[in-house]
Amino acid sequence: MDANGVNGDGSNVTKRARHALIASHEAQPVNTPTTPFFDNPRGIALGIRKLKILKATEKLHHLQPGEEVLDFSPALSDTFQVYVVEEALTYPWLMDSLLALTSLHIASELVSDNDTYGGHVALAAEYASDALSYQNKAVPSFREALADISESNCDALFACSLILMASAGVSPLLQAKFEDMEGADGKSGGIHRTQALMSLFHFVKGIHSVIDGAHPWLANGPFKNAIWTHSDDAWMSSPPESHPVTRRLKRLCEQVESQTGSVYDRAIRLLAACFLKDEMMTIPWLVVAGQGFVNEVEKQDHMALLILMHWGVLLNQMDSLWWARLSGRKIVMDLVMDIAEHKEWDEVIGWATESVGLSID
Repeated sequence: MDANGVNGDGSNVTKRARHALIASHEAQPVNTPTTPFFDNPRGIALGIRKLKILKATEKLHHLQPGEEVLDFSPALSDTFQVYVVEEALTYPWLMDSLLALTSLHIASELVSDNDTYGGHVALAAEYASDALSYQNKAVPSFREALADISESNCDALFACSLILMASAGVSPLLQAKFEDMEGADGKSGGIHRTQALMSLFHFVKGIHSVIDGAHPWLANGPFKNAIWTHSDDAWMSSPPESHPVTRRLKRLCEQVESQTGSVYDRAIRLLAACFLKDEMMTIPWLVVAGQGFVNEVEKQDHMALLILMHWGVLLNQMDSLWWARLSGRKIVMDLVMDIAEHKEWDEVIGWATESVGLSID
């Protein structure tokens, strides 16, 4: 065990997790069929179960050290790849959340922006469906455990809250991608984006509630370096004028008549802190920006969406977090169509799309 309370060999932990998962499935009684396999319901059930075991253990393989699926920050890499996987042997809701995020990671790797429907996309949609099933299993049990947080389970609950946050942000965006490839009319894009946004908002708030409820215990555990939060001074001490991107955004905001000017001023000032100080401020920005800003995004107010596009750029620049990169790029991609009518914003829209690697004809 190292100084962070993390056991050594991650590959051995993953093997134990895989064996435990197989044992849990095989422990469920299924009588050996005496009639031909495909004519016997129990035989079919046994076949389906074995397929599920194979798929689940395949996902666990993606949790090996060195894989990016559980990257939340460079400092937490070993903690997630080893300690969290080992804790998942004790807490089924943590195992389900791990499998959900891993399923989404596999699905995202199978889908690229140039794919046409079919081939890998059909398989990716299957993995995304698996992820939803795992999420639906994990969330109720997680919430039940959260009501009884203790020194023994607080680290697992904190890890689960981070993993579910990432999954909740990515899942609706992947679903929108599949619908686009199936020839949907595109009207659901804003719905899925709003779902992703609200999921992120509530799960980030949930992470803060875990920290508040278990801070003394977490401060002495493997996540002691992850629960550090930025002060109000750190957030508010960077005026928009201190960075060229937020200076330009503030200027555009001032050109629009709005009763929510103070809400937008605050959101832009907080963005300036993200650009200037610490990329890890990017994820909590949404919660710190506040419910008022989120309400304007839900209303599809175009200035709110323009500000949100800048947040998408920041998410996409978080190189160590695949799920943040994916979410940020998709947010920018979706918002381009929503606010393209504002020709006076062409320069900033062009900057955002170029920043995330998109070319807009």
